[in-house]
Amino acid sequence: MKRLLLTLGLVGCGSTPDKPAPDVIQNTPVEGDSAAPDDTAAPEDTADTADSADPIDTGDSGLPTPCTLGLQVRVDDTTISADDTLHVGEAPSRAWDTALTVTLHNPCDDDLRFLGHPDEWLTGSAFSLSTLPPVYLAPGDSADIELAFTPGDTGDYEGALSLPYDQEGSPFTAALSGTATTPLTLVAVGEGRRVSTTRDYGTTWSTDSWDTLDGHTNAMQRGMCYGAGTWVAVGGSDGSYWWTSTDGDTWQAHAEAGGAIGDCDYGDGQFVAFAGDLLTSTDGLSWSVSPQPYTPDHLRAMAHGVDATGTHRWVAVGDNGRVAVTLDGASWSSDANPVSDSIRYVDFGVGTAGPVWVAVGSNGTIATSPDGTSWTEQPVGTRDWSGVVWGGDRFLAGNGSTVYSSLDGYAWTLLNSAGVVPLTHLGSMWFAADQSAALYRSDDDGFSWTVLRDSDGGPGYSAARFALETTP
Repeated sequence: MKRLLLTLGLVGCGSTPDKPAPDVIQNTPVEGDSAAPDDTAAPEDTADTADSADPIDTGDSGLPTPCTLGLQVRVDDTTISADDTLHVGEAPSRAWDTALTVTLHNPCDDDLRFLGHPDEWLTGSAFSLSTLPPVYLAPGDSADIELAFTPGDTGDYEGALSLPYDQEGSPFTAALSGTATTPLTLVAVGEGRRVSTTRDYGTTWSTDSWDTLDGHTNAMQRGMCYGAGTWVAVGGSDGSYWWTSTDGDTWQAHAEAGGAIGDCDYGDGQFVAFAGDLLTSTDGLSWSVSPQPYTPDHLRAMAHGVDATGTHRWVAVGDNGRVAVTLDGASWSSDANPVSDSIRYVDFGVGTAGPVWVAVGSNGTIATSPDGTSWTEQPVGTRDWSGVVWGGDRFLAGNGSTVYSSLDGYAWTLLNSAGVVPLTHLGSMWFAADQSAALYRSDDDGFSWTVLRDSDGGPGYSAARFALETTP
């Protein structure tokens, strides 16, 4: 079969010859040519040869017919036709990207080569190719590509995918769609039981209130977490105080005897907090208390994460380099002072070096750990840090006069001299506050900041959370 194709000079499977096949040239005898054929010779019997060769579909032209199947495109083992629409995903407005994996298959007997430039394969500004196909697919081979949808303002988005290739049926074309749903609600809280809520990423604020300007009262909200459809703000002074809300506007106050609740975080289906003792809750309303041995060093912040082994950990940090870790919220699996200076803020992320907790504190101290137990510390500047936030692909830390960035939690780069402290992150947006309680947003990974709302003279902010349990 292959020898015959070469003899006929055909282009590979699925290809079209550059020009029509030439007419058959009769082998005319030349006078004096001893090699001229003998017209009287009996015709060669080719029956055995024909029987032993693979059958060839010659069609009406007498030439082998090229492969007409062309590129096959599949999603979840379902073959996609040109009449289908590929729904790339749905996400909240301006939040995270969604992705769709598409399988490309070459059913022909020759290599299938993709043509043109990838920039020409897509239309629709909300769509992109996260991964590209190989230059060619060998016969019978398959490869995956990944389409991405980046949600903008609320609404439905349309586009198209067109893949040109050197086979029959080129190009493969399919419509693309994606949906951006309404923005996620963001709530920021702070000292004096301050609450500010936005449903449009900071353009307007539906709630802005505080009880007192006096510091360290029972109206103090030290931290906040979100889970099970509920925001939980925690604090107090001479008792355990917490506040819950399902919409960010209407809040229910709770109080019990005990120590002030320092912070909380949600993960693995439960809230975990600390107030001297460990506290757990599935709904944020009622809590189980697990008494712990007395430890003099004050804990201040907590972050939930999943380490490289898949183990859930809540890591709490505090004065004199104290770090306590719990795997279940019932007891500390470790409680020590592995860092040389006080650390007051902590967050968890999966950086370029893997899962990592980053804690920041006094005198420029930044401490990093893959498990909450073993820590690497370094000074970055000399000022006390006021916050650290993981943003999906990097950490930002601020001290009120500079902002630093890190992709892995270990190596830090100065971004600018902005006087803001990062509070939270969503999609391409970072949210921050300054010491006067003005609120800011950055849309370029912390390089520049825009004021969302000027200070009104109220107390500052300690934490901010979206209506989101975990960031995809």
